[in-house]
Amino acid sequence: MLRQVKAEFRRKGITKIGTILLTGGASRMNFVQRVCEEVFPDLPGGIARAPNPQFTIANGLARWGRLQSQTDAFAREIDEFCTHTVREVVEGNCEDG
Repeated sequence: MLRQVKAEFRRKGITKIGTILLTGGASRMNFVQRVCEEVFPDLPGGIARAPNPQFTIANGLARWGRLQSQTDAFAREIDEFCTHTVREVVEGNCEDG
């Protein structure tokens, strides 16, 4: 599987990989790191394990959810501004003619 990932990186022109961060429960198994080092032997930053691998994915998803919620709220505000506020300002300041 990792060899397929590496081949796909190459195919897409992704050549600069600095570090691989292992997350999730399986990252605590030593063979996972060994396999990564075998497939990606020359990483400048090497292979790193997350300090709390079992929480890393959940933490990332929670952060993504928060950002997505903020982005959605911002998009609604922009839509409201563009469809109502701008129209009201323009209509209130234009002469009929």
